[in-house]
Amino acid sequence: MTRSLSKKHDEQGISLPYNLQHITHVQVDPSDSTGFSGLPEEWRQILKSSGIGKEETMRNPQIVLDILEFRSAGCTRPAPPRAKDFKAASKDAVQFKLENPLNHIKSLKKAGEGSSGSVYIGDRLSDGRRIALKRLEIGKQTNIPALENEIAMMALSKHPNITECIQTFLWERELWIMMEAVEGGALCDLITNFCLEEDIVAYLCREVALALSFLHTRSRIHRDIKSDNILIGLDGSVKLADFGYCVQLTEEAGRRNSLGGNPYWMGPPPIKTPN
Repeated sequence: MTRSLSKKHDEQGISLPYNLQHITHVQVDPSDSTGFSGLPEEWRQILKSSGIGKEETMRNPQIVLDILEFRSAGCTRPAPPRAKDFKAASKDAVQFKLENPLNHIKSLKKAGEGSSGSVYIGDRLSDGRRIALKRLEIGKQTNIPALENEIAMMALSKHPNITECIQTFLWERELWIMMEAVEGGALCDLITNFCLEEDIVAYLCREVALALSFLHTRSRIHRDIKSDNILIGLDGSVKLADFGYCVQLTEEAGRRNSLGGNPYWMGPPPIKTPN
């Protein structure tokens, strides 16, 4: 049996477009305050609130347009909390146990010492979990609100790529912060002694980006990203640590006017324009 197709079926055609609408036509325009002409009002407001300056826009116009399109499609982070709501959550997160933390730990060994205090590694008696203890002496010059903020930021930021704050103790004018132990060391030691392959670098970047994405969607800024503050577990896990400079943005204070962190790890914009 043979099968034949008519000429009508052999000829395929494409119809003319219909219901065509020209919605947005944006052009780079140095004379406009935004760097663009033809921006929809919604995009203009997004750009205005983003903190992206005209100079940066002129250098990377297509990247800026991609960001505006992404944001206008509804891919935005939640609104920051009200200051009083964050203050209440922070207060709940910072609960000091007034007892000796050493009663809860066995096999405690000193792991390191810095300007702010000493760090110890041991096993928790209740379940044998490996933990780290950071010991800080409390004196007249101690910035208590800053310490409370650091603890609150860690306690409120529970994520697989962020060092977990387990418990805090206040005993005989010493503050002890119990955290999960990440015994592989800091990333700075790893990159000092080894030349990493590209796929390893990509993995490390992805894990840190996941931690930052978690923080940024909650309107929190770490402000001290550097290899010293990225810890590597013996199982290959990657953890963001040291929340001493971390801040929470709120409805009332949606931007920071202070400059923190290490200048060697900052991008040019924060250094050139602190505000």
